[in-house]
Amino acid sequence: MKKVQLEFVCLLLAISFLYSCKKDTTSNSSQQPTPNPTTFTILKSNQWKVLAQQSLPMNEGVLGGGRGATAFTTQKPDELRWYSLHRTMSNISGHNEMILNTKGDVTINTNFTQPSYGGDIKGFVGGDIWKINVGEVANQIYAFKNDQLVDLSQYPEGREKIVRIQATEDGMLNSSESNTSNYVSYYNYATQKWKSNFFTGNNFVTLRYKGLTYAICFTRLTSVNGITIWEESNNRVETQDPQIPSIKTVRYPMTNLKHIPGEYGWVIHSATYGEEVFVVFHSHTSNTRFGVVKVNLTNYTAELIQAPEQKVAFGATQFVVLNNVNSVEVDDKGNLYVVESRNENNKAYYSIRKYSASGQTEVILKESDLAFNTNIQGLKFFNGKLHVAVMNKEDIPDGNPNDNNFKVVYHMQIIAPN
Repeated sequence: MKKVQLEFVCLLLAISFLYSCKKDTTSNSSQQPTPNPTTFTILKSNQWKVLAQQSLPMNEGVLGGGRGATAFTTQKPDELRWYSLHRTMSNISGHNEMILNTKGDVTINTNFTQPSYGGDIKGFVGGDIWKINVGEVANQIYAFKNDQLVDLSQYPEGREKIVRIQATEDGMLNSSESNTSNYVSYYNYATQKWKSNFFTGNNFVTLRYKGLTYAICFTRLTSVNGITIWEESNNRVETQDPQIPSIKTVRYPMTNLKHIPGEYGWVIHSATYGEEVFVVFHSHTSNTRFGVVKVNLTNYTAELIQAPEQKVAFGATQFVVLNNVNSVEVDDKGNLYVVESRNENNKAYYSIRKYSASGQTEVILKESDLAFNTNIQGLKFFNGKLHVAVMNKEDIPDGNPNDNNFKVVYHMQIIAPN
């Protein structure tokens, strides 16, 4: 799974810094976005429509970098959030948040409190706003409640090494990544406490459902290959440190609800709709095929929805933060959407291919549907439709080609099929 994820990370970085033909400097935070750009057209298809848009003028120069998405996902069931920022070799700036709700209302936020800013993950509990940011070094995150730093080690029981985190409705999950046994530790925002759940298996997805933590393993390369559905239990197990008896580890072995033998590929994405979890994976035989499995958490069944041939390589996904911004998405019917890209003369061209659960395939967003040099930042199935974050960087001539300062405008739009 490491190899696939590293490929994803590399492509994510390429997407984030696509617009670095001219070197960048820090952004000017005093420059405000233009909510309704009228001088630049990104979308050139009448089969799609623009649901939200803004234009971000910036000054760039010698420090390199570009603007990229940190999150394109739901922050509430009725709100889709696109959080982006500008990265250079020396700093991060230009934090920007565009929120689209199910009624079609758009909110743009640019003023954030340091150092929490907008949050790589953003959640709500009652009247409190929680933000989680990935740290500067590996295995480090920062949590903020109403922009105030929270000590995640205040209650050390159940706290594990940070490896992969993901948002839940009332907290976050942190899971390990080994080939034998793993943990998924749940942090509850309201209580500010951890609970570490332990299970056997690899190649898995984790989620919260009806107040419990679940792990669905697509274990491979062992004697028990297949799907195993694990559920949180209240079976508390304490283990004392053999060197320091005063130190103890508390974990809760998960309950094995069902095991279904079989061969599956590397898990790369999942989406949950009610009691059904759709999991996307690479084939177990090669990286040129993929499949979609639907797992039902009520009757504990697994159904192979599709496994057609893959036409192109998969795009990027987050490594530390799961399901935050993706170039692969699956809807509530098992239809799969994949961002396709190609490079020609150092220019990237993007499109979206749909693999229907019925077995058909079609390019639903063509390269010609987007203005030249437009980048697809993320996919999210929201409010019954696929939503796509697209961005185009426009260079603004300043009449002085020999200086180290360049005026640009990042045009950002959320689009969806008619």
